[in-house]
Amino acid sequence: MPDRAFWRPFAPELIDLISRDYQLGTQPNVFDVNGILAGIAICFDIADDQLVHQMIDSGATVILAQTNNADFGHTDESVQQLAIARLRAIEAGRTVVNISTVGSSAIIAPDGHTMDSLPTWVPGAMVQTVPLSTTLTPAMVAGRGIEWLVSGLGLAGLVFCLFFAPSARSDARRRAEVASIRPVNAERTRRNRVRA
Repeated sequence: MPDRAFWRPFAPELIDLISRDYQLGTQPNVFDVNGILAGIAICFDIADDQLVHQMIDSGATVILAQTNNADFGHTDESVQQLAIARLRAIEAGRTVVNISTVGSSAIIAPDGHTMDSLPTWVPGAMVQTVPLSTTLTPAMVAGRGIEWLVSGLGLAGLVFCLFFAPSARSDARRRAEVASIRPVNAERTRRNRVRA
C-alpha cells in the first residue's frame, strides 16, 4: 500500500485489509513482449499518474494492469480500480488489459469501451485482438502542465484568501459598528428637534 501512513487515518478498516507493504521495483515498467512494448502496472500502479506517464514516455503501446484484489474481499475496491483503469485507457489512448485474480477483469479500448470482461470472483479467460497505439493524447502532452497550473491557481487562491480575509472581516465589522451607531444618532437628532 503506497503511503500507508498517510492514507490510514482516512479509512483504517480498509487500509488494514492490506496486511503488508510493497516496494517500488528496480526495473523499468515497460517490457518488450514479442516485439510489443507493454506498460506494466501492478496493483496500485494504475492509480499513479507518474508511472503511467513513464509507460507512455517509454513507448508502451498497450497497458497490462494485473492485480490481486483478494485483500479487499467483497468490497467495491475491485470495481473502483477497474474504473481507474478505464480512465487511464482514455487518458493515455492505449488499450488497458485489467486482470484481477479475484476482482473485476476487463479489456478496455482506448476510447473507454469494454471489449471483454469477467465478473468478480468467477474464473475465466479473455482472448481478444486489441488495438495498439503510439498516439500522444492531449492529456499525455499537456496533462502535467495543466496539473501544475490548476495547483498554482489553487495555491494563489488560498494565499489571496488568507491575505484579504482578515481585512474583509475588519471592514465588515467597521460597517456593522457604523450601522449600529447611525440609528442612535438619528434618534438623538429627532429628540433635539422636538425640544427646540
